[in-house]
Amino acid sequence: MIGVLEKDKTILFRHAFLILLTASQLMGCAVLSTNTECGTEDSREYTMKNKELQLKDNSTKYRMPVVFHVLYNTEAENISKQEIENMLATLSHDFTAKNIDLAEVPTEFKAFVGNPDITFYLANKLPNGEDTDGIIRKKTTNKSFKVRERKAFFQSKIISPKSYLNVYICDIKNSNAYTPTESNLAHDGIVIDYKRVFGGSRTLTHEVGHWLDLRHIF
Repeated sequence: MIGVLEKDKTILFRHAFLILLTASQLMGCAVLSTNTECGTEDSREYTMKNKELQLKDNSTKYRMPVVFHVLYNTEAENISKQEIENMLATLSHDFTAKNIDLAEVPTEFKAFVGNPDITFYLANKLPNGEDTDGIIRKKTTNKSFKVRERKAFFQSKIISPKSYLNVYICDIKNSNAYTPTESNLAHDGIVIDYKRVFGGSRTLTHEVGHWLDLRHIF
């Protein structure tokens, strides 16, 4: 079964994968955190409140459309589509258990490795039916964005966060990436520094873990 993941289902989906993803991230945390100065706070207002943990049907595969908002002040920050696609491929490999370092999981943890079976892809349609390549580019006068101010979300309006993962690429001051923790759909996305966008980068994988309600464990 292949499902298109919608945010209406994502609250349940996030917790449905909590055990599987926690097991996976426990082993991968050292890898995913390497050189990652993460600005994400360690709690979400709605995490585990009045929700039951449910395990997904292992036969279900999910496809998650992603919209990238490239906020650039200089041409160096105007990241190419190829670099975005390369990072997205790494993300999908990590969330379909196809990452090449899966074999490095210590023997005692191998039985706990989960496979969420989520493929992330560049959105090809906007909510109004308009065609898109999944990338919105906005020239900005901001030379950098601070983690706590959430200004990136005001530079480019978030696209239907119940149905899309929104990723903002910009120059972040004193951090490589962050995922807002407040339960505000206007901020329900990920912000990543443009220097962390390349094939093999695990920064987005780390942040998607936060977006799925995983906290820093050490």
